[in-house]
Amino acid sequence: TDVAARVQDQRLDLMPHDTLGLGGIQQAIGAGALFDTLLVLRNAAGPAGRQESTSAGNERRVRHISTVDGSEFPVSIAVDPGDELNLSVTYLPDSVDDERARSLLDSFASALDTVAAQPDLPISRWPSAPGDMPSVVENEFDGRSERLQDNTIAELLAARAAAVPDDIALVFGDRRLTFGDLDRRVNACALALLRRGAAPERIVALALPRSVEMVVALFAVLRTGAAYLPLELDYPTERLDVMLADAQPAVLVTTVDTESRGLATTATRMVVDSPEVATELAYDIDASEVEEATASVGFASGTVGRLEHPAYVIYTSGSTGTPKGVVTPYRGLTNMQINHRNEIFAPTVAVAGDRTLRIAHTVSFSFDMSWEELLWLVEGHEVHICDEELRRDGEALAHYCEQNRIDVVNVTPTYAGHLLDLGLLDERDGHRIPLVLLGGEAVPDALWSRLDGIGYNLYGPTEYTINALGTGTRDSVGPSIGSPILGTRASVLDQWLRPVPIGSVGELYLSGVGLARGYVNRFGDTATRFVADPLTPGARMYRTGDLVRIRADGLFDYLGRADDQVKIRGYRVETAEVERAVAACEGVMGAVVRTVQIGSGTRALAAYVVPRDGGTTDTSVLFGSIRDRLAATLPEYMVPTLFAALERIPMTINGKLDVRALPTVDAVGGGTFVPARTPVETMLCEIVAAVLGVGRVGIDDDFFALGGDSITCLAVASRARKASIPLAPREVMRKRTVRMFGAELTPDADARPAVHAAATVELSQDELDEFESSM
Repeated sequence: TDVAARVQDQRLDLMPHDTLGLGGIQQAIGAGALFDTLLVLRNAAGPAGRQESTSAGNERRVRHISTVDGSEFPVSIAVDPGDELNLSVTYLPDSVDDERARSLLDSFASALDTVAAQPDLPISRWPSAPGDMPSVVENEFDGRSERLQDNTIAELLAARAAAVPDDIALVFGDRRLTFGDLDRRVNACALALLRRGAAPERIVALALPRSVEMVVALFAVLRTGAAYLPLELDYPTERLDVMLADAQPAVLVTTVDTESRGLATTATRMVVDSPEVATELAYDIDASEVEEATASVGFASGTVGRLEHPAYVIYTSGSTGTPKGVVTPYRGLTNMQINHRNEIFAPTVAVAGDRTLRIAHTVSFSFDMSWEELLWLVEGHEVHICDEELRRDGEALAHYCEQNRIDVVNVTPTYAGHLLDLGLLDERDGHRIPLVLLGGEAVPDALWSRLDGIGYNLYGPTEYTINALGTGTRDSVGPSIGSPILGTRASVLDQWLRPVPIGSVGELYLSGVGLARGYVNRFGDTATRFVADPLTPGARMYRTGDLVRIRADGLFDYLGRADDQVKIRGYRVETAEVERAVAACEGVMGAVVRTVQIGSGTRALAAYVVPRDGGTTDTSVLFGSIRDRLAATLPEYMVPTLFAALERIPMTINGKLDVRALPTVDAVGGGTFVPARTPVETMLCEIVAAVLGVGRVGIDDDFFALGGDSITCLAVASRARKASIPLAPREVMRKRTVRMFGAELTPDADARPAVHAAATVELSQDELDEFESSM
């Protein structure tokens, strides 16, 4: 009896919890967790609320008294039928602002009006936004004092040199070059290139280290009307050979040291530091000689369509397994110069007291973002070229900026956060950096706030000349990619290329002056990504693959990707290219590559491998051989950090990859654990473990296999220096294990401490995402 009574009591206690309504579930797990929009068709004659019923014979009427709506969902739209459809929207202010709620309701009403008038109209042609809704934002030349000029960026530099020949243009270490000297060197190099076959519609490959010579050669190519192809010398030779074979340059500009790599190309070689070429480049060439030579190849000033010729080719990761070259015309560079002069340069100069500014050039020349620094040179400012060691070392760079009173730095948000922790913005001797340019990745909220008033965020894919949108931190209360630059139209469209309502998510399409021509020798990819513009007959627009929304203030928010393209340390990576490279390795039957989070939230590539022998081989040996092979063919940022073995690639019932069935990959080094032997090794192992968020580290554990990357190696070196161990970040990158990079290191009592003692490892993923694009 007692047992039955207890069971009855328990059942009675449980009965109130037998059923939980949908609203209760949504409230319990958080708004938007199940879905973010609820559509309700109410069958009462009028809005729901407290109602009275009256009867007259067999007739029943419902009279509306009042309505107080509430919702557990971000957006709820109610439809009340009658002689007319009455629409109402209820929304959570924390999820949806007033403007977006009105926009959604107007869009829904517009769609219903269209359906009522044209019931047979296909869904793909229904309007997704009212016609007056600005889901397409354009920044036109109309009303501007400056229209797109006929001058190339190299000619604008020549004009600047004529105006200020004695001002310092470039600083590289102890070398200082005036604008007059720079112009003379550019002319001599341009004439040498023209003699070797440079001309419009031809490519000149530049295999040069970071130096004054690189800047001279780059502008010299642009004086000839040809396009330059920058080759990142840190890339494996095999990858550079693939790029050269694809681009088929007419000329390869190189050095004696670079020649030893044996780059495979039939291009005419021009070794700038060889005695004969050095003598040729030392001549004082009159500008008229260059003008006469360029006229002979059809690139004289005033030639119709001269700005339509390619100015440069930049290679990015390709989904087919090989890199793809983006061909960008001259017009985009000239347009960006005009925009930045008005929107960025002039305001910064005014803040700094109308003086010549000093700019730190830290971005790789193989990355189009490097033009954001070179354009200052065209305006007459002093550009400091940071060498490889300096630009990769946060402490050294912050110290250099302090010592040389640098005014402008251009870095990824990840690197910016690191530099701020090192005191980059501290005022010293009356000087403080007035501008930090950001690009290459999303900006976290915390960094946006720290850079209030001095940050400027620039967005743009390689397929649209460097920058397509931008805004200053003072112009937006939170992170934004801004609004279109001059001569640019940005459209937020749905899958049927229809404008979406304000505040709704859509894919960003770009069109205008900065649009690239397409991809080298990839007509199919070009047709897929550069599509017909429905708003301008005969024009094209670039499908970015980026998901964005337009805010009520007209600025754009970046929300992520619509495809499998990912960003690793600022570089675009097509996981399909990495998958093909892994699958091509000996001993591999199949492979899947995905991004995972490791350590403090850093994103990394993980390779899931199906061994060809069914798993009988030691996987650590197999993974090691795969790493070695990939390191010889792919850039470092594209080599997977983590590996896992699979018996087979998991598939869904529809035959697609079952991503959820992929196992968790731990950041472990694999192999035998070897403990530290000395106090220095002990300290280094503890530092690496703390930075990477792993349990323990042995002296033979591979730094990258543990989940390390270029930004975390900065953190390791920074912590080591605080412990008086003189460790350079580049040594961690090159030697990879504590045994190797800790060899012969002893505590240094004179080691220079960090400017600030803030630890970098605590930075979040938003702050530590894609640093290496600025490297």
